[in-house]
Amino acid sequence: TGQAAARRSASPEPLAEWPPTARQLSALEIETLYSALAQRGAGYGPLFRGMRSLWEDAQGALWVEASLQ
Repeated sequence: TGQAAARRSASPEPLAEWPPTARQLSALEIETLYSALAQRGAGYGPLFRGMRSLWEDAQGALWVEASLQ
């Protein structure tokens, strides 16, 4: 899901480390996510599978490390 905004919010502060260890992150299986997306009709081929690592924090926010190559 997403949100539409009338104006752009301020840019977030850059992270001092990656992944952010100050948050309690749980690693997620990337293939599980792609499978769940495919079941919902959003199948991605190999050229569009750039996620390398995926985490979820305690609030349900996702943190993604991706390759754009």
